[in-house]
Amino acid sequence: MIELIEEPIDANRLLAEVGDAACGGQVLFVGTTRQWTQRLEGGLLETDHLNYEAYRAMALRQMQALADEAKQRWPVKKVALVHRLGSVGPMEASVGVAVSTPHRSEAFEA
Repeated sequence: MIELIEEPIDANRLLAEVGDAACGGQVLFVGTTRQWTQRLEGGLLETDHLNYEAYRAMALRQMQALADEAKQRWPVKKVALVHRLGSVGPMEASVGVAVSTPHRSEAFEA
């Protein structure tokens, strides 16, 4: 599963997509929008939201390339990559990545 979506990312759906009875490791990574960012010159900058845009065809090809690379480097059985488009507020998920592998350590590495 590789998708660009405009609605909130459903972490349970990502895990369901990579479920496999032959796999003892399922790992889910969720990247979120930070509300506070440390400025280089000191102090904090507050983020109200981030706006994500994409050239869909190119973004999907790159996401597929990342999935293919993971499958070459580790024994990944299934992978799910989702990136959200549009306005994403603080503490909301911007990206979700889930993988399943036969062993737990491999899932974390992947």
